[in-house]
Amino acid sequence: MARVAGVSPITVSRALSYPDKVKEETRARILEAVAQTGYVVNRFASSLRSGRSNVITVFVSSLLNPHFATSVQGIVDAVEGSGYHLMFAQTGYSEMLEIDVVESVLPFRPAGVVFTGVVRADKTRSALQKLGIPVMEMWGNRPDPIDMLVGSSAFDAGRLMANISASAASATSPIAATPSSARRSVSRVSAPGWRSTSWSSN
Repeated sequence: MARVAGVSPITVSRALSYPDKVKEETRARILEAVAQTGYVVNRFASSLRSGRSNVITVFVSSLLNPHFATSVQGIVDAVEGSGYHLMFAQTGYSEMLEIDVVESVLPFRPAGVVFTGVVRADKTRSALQKLGIPVMEMWGNRPDPIDMLVGSSAFDAGRLMANISASAASATSPIAATPSSARRSVSRVSAPGWRSTSWSSN
């Protein structure tokens, strides 16, 4: 492609990566050569060379969970027009699947990662810390976040539900529901809070 445009390979690289640093006439010739040859920039190779990327990876536990879908849409809206792009990967609720999915993505050197949940596996947490990129964990709570964390205490939520049910003095048993795809995870962390109240044990 450099030969077609009549410039050096380094000029082609500069024009595609930093177009403002190349003269308009030269850049136009290079873009014309790109169109003629059908050249596609290998962003993966570029990120390996520079150690930088414009891709943010969002790890979603389940696309069936409406709460996560709302969060994902918020991320999409926030990133739009920023120069960054999003890549999505589903981790499910299995620690082993989480490890496998994250390990397959990290070699792409994302600019940052977002999790719709708290990263559970110590191996994954360690790898993310060593990578030194922004990490956002959501919809969970723990005292030692990798980087940033936005969430709430499921234990406190369970206790609050029990107390509200008790104050309502309902003659029937209350029902707490969540999407089936997340039910196992939510019940595991909120049930202890429910059981901690004196009313729930009666």
